[in-house]
Amino acid sequence: MGPAAAAMIYQSMGYQGQPTEIDIISDLVKNQAPVARFLVSEQGFPALATFLGVFLDYKLVQFFKNYRIGVVQDESSGQMYLQPMPEQPTEQGKELHTMTIAEVQSSIASISDMLRSNLIARADEVVSKHKQAANALAQGSMVEGMMAEAVSSNKGAIAGAASGALNLGLRALGVPVPAASASPPPPPGR
Repeated sequence: MGPAAAAMIYQSMGYQGQPTEIDIISDLVKNQAPVARFLVSEQGFPALATFLGVFLDYKLVQFFKNYRIGVVQDESSGQMYLQPMPEQPTEQGKELHTMTIAEVQSSIASISDMLRSNLIARADEVVSKHKQAANALAQGSMVEGMMAEAVSSNKGAIAGAASGALNLGLRALGVPVPAASASPPPPPGR
């Protein structure tokens, strides 16, 4: 019952058989979500909010130092409202005045790409190499098991296999080696 249940669970996760230890560790690491856990359970969200508040205060002070806003009165209604001044006295003010949403999205995308290539791609490469190594080890242990079984069932099988491999190598080099057979060769003329 246990192995069948485990097989069903693995199949529901997308595995075609039992996953390797590396597959399991990879799944656990990928689904750990340390950032989410930090934000929710370890008072990370209040710390992040405090950091963003301090950063936003600094950016607002810099904004009002460098970006000029004027008070304008609407002629039809007589109401007053704030409007950016067409002439900005500082370079940062000029940059802020001409900034578009496309530039903001491009900046966010470049930061995301940098994080993806520097952090996620490297981590995925390491996990992929571990998976390849685990698969190679699993295949190697399978071959070793077959060899051990052959040795335990027939001690002469290894000697025969080694002899066959040597003969095949000699034939490939052009050395005439007679084929090994259980019966003697036929007499000449037959």
